[in-house]
Order: sequence, then structure tokens, then C-alpha cells
Amino acid sequence: MKTLTINQKVFKHQDTQTKLKIALFEDDSKVSLDSNSEYQFKIKNSSGYLKSEKLTIEDDRLVLTTEKLEGLPPDTYNFEVWENGDSIYPSENYGYFSITKNVAEVDGKTIPVITIEEFNKRIDEALKK
Repeated sequence: MKTLTINQKVFKHQDTQTKLKIALFEDDSKVSLDSNSEYQFKIKNSSGYLKSEKLTIEDDRLVLTTEKLEGLPPDTYNFEVWENGDSIYPSENYGYFSITKNVAEVDGKTIPVITIEEFNKRIDEALKK
């Protein structure tokens, strides 16, 4: 059975410097990568197939920099790794990764801080009314 692991399953939207590192396994043994093979990272979400990106090899792991995923919005994605277009990892299901919103994409409001004395004063005034 073919399986895979990925070093980082979650990263922030617009982070283009993270390296996703993928290791391939066959029957629980790590697959030795072949520099003469072509490895593709094929991505889908709940609506279907989205795109494919070529993977590079570093330290016997496949690498994809998040720069190549820059156009994807925050969401959870599934992926497969295809070797030479005819060998697909994993055999069952998919690998996954999530892109989360960065802080600039999250609306927020400040919460006022008050002292205990101010709180008690407001309660006393409310009770008088």
C-alpha cells in the first residue's frame, strides 16, 4: 500500500516562504526518490480538481514551496502525488493541508478594559435606575 507524510499540514494565507516536505512510503518502507522521475502535486477541494504543481527533491523528500499555492484561498485541500503520471500516492484517500486566514484577514473589535471600581460604579448606577 502506498502512503505519504507531509511535514506541515497548516499554513497561513499569503505565506509564500513555507516549504511543504513530503515523504513517500510503500508497504511502510520509505521510497527512495528518483531524480529522473517527475513528481506532481495534484490538488482538489470540495468542488473538485484545481491544479497541479511540479515537486522538487531535497534530502530524499519532495518539496513544494507555498509560493506555488499563492492563489488558493483559505480552505482545506486534498492532494495526491503522482510519479511519472502512472503511480499515485496515497493508495487510499488523500493527503491534506489547510490554508488559514492571516491576522489581516480577520475582522475584530477591541474589548474595553475597566477596573473593578468602575464596574461596581456602573452596577450601582444601573440599580438606582
